[in-house]
Amino acid sequence: MFAPEIAEGWSRCAAEAILVGLPCLIQPIAGLGDLARLTGQPIPDLHCLLPQLHERAAVPPADMKPAYDALAPYDLHYFRHAWSAVLAEAWPAKIINPRSTFGGGR
Repeated sequence: MFAPEIAEGWSRCAAEAILVGLPCLIQPIAGLGDLARLTGQPIPDLHCLLPQLHERAAVPPADMKPAYDALAPYDLHYFRHAWSAVLAEAWPAKIINPRSTFGGGR
């Protein structure tokens, strides 16, 4: 269960849990709401949390495949190019090589 007390982007722990096939309950705060919607993870119901946790723990691994598939495209390649585009827009006069910027091509 992921229920942060502060607004943050995607929780790396939550994303990694989903990628290894663990069913999650995600409180939709800030970026975690996007992650929950993208991967179809339900919101925790604090009034019946224990039964909900048992239900999520019993989810067959095959049922987590769509969540994995939704999240898998956001890999190192995706983020390398996304951040390179952001940096190129922020500093258009400077040519940014994504391989050298992120330590990728030595």
